[in-house]
Order: sequence, then C-alpha cells, then structure tokens
Amino acid sequence: MVETAFYIWLLGSGLIFVAVAMSGQATDRSQAIWLLLLAASWPLVLLFMAVGAVLLAISAGASTKP
Repeated sequence: MVETAFYIWLLGSGLIFVAVAMSGQATDRSQAIWLLLLAASWPLVLLFMAVGAVLLAISAGASTKP
C-alpha cells in the first residue's frame, strides 16, 4: 500500500515536471529546481486543498442552521 502511494506520487511529480519543462516555461536553472520541488509537493497541495474544502463545508453547514 505504501509502495503504491509512493509510486503514484512519483509518477505525478514526474508528469508535472515533464509537462512544464516541455512547455518551455522553465528557462533558468533555478526555475527548473523550483519547478521540481513544486512538482514533488503535489500530494501536500492536494491534502491542503482537501482540508480547506472540508472546513468550508463545515462552516457552510454551521451557518445555515439557526
């Protein structure tokens, strides 16, 4: 299970990195390194967005009750 999650994370970060690198957006070496770090952190970004969505749903549910 852990290995599967790791390989999915690795595949996702590789795809993000290759997609942006092929688009020509990263022209400087520091941009490429920054892009690699951002691509590798996509599970953390997804987790942060999921927590935010849950908190938003809770606050929306709490505000509709009298």
